[in-house]
Amino acid sequence: MVRMSYNEAQAAQRNYVCSACWGELDYRQDNPDDCRDVSVFCFSCKDQTPGFVSRKHAEWEAGESARLYEIAKRALRDSLPWLRRPPLNLTQEQIMRQLGY
Repeated sequence: MVRMSYNEAQAAQRNYVCSACWGELDYRQDNPDDCRDVSVFCFSCKDQTPGFVSRKHAEWEAGESARLYEIAKRALRDSLPWLRRPPLNLTQEQIMRQLGY
């Protein structure tokens, strides 16, 4: 949980996500009389929120992870049979036989 002003908290919620889980941020004003004392935290991590990263960075990392996943899946397709797509022209009997029935 990080303390900042109300305006900074609104900007943080709009432009940043949790650095641990990339979850959405929220804020609460602990003292209604003081707009300079607002707590910013992650919905999931709550009081254990370690910090923030930019939303743009988290989106880039997620895209990069998806791209690397597809590369790895193609590379391992021959080694790991469950990554291969089954032929689409199998009969019901052939499918049942492959399933062990």
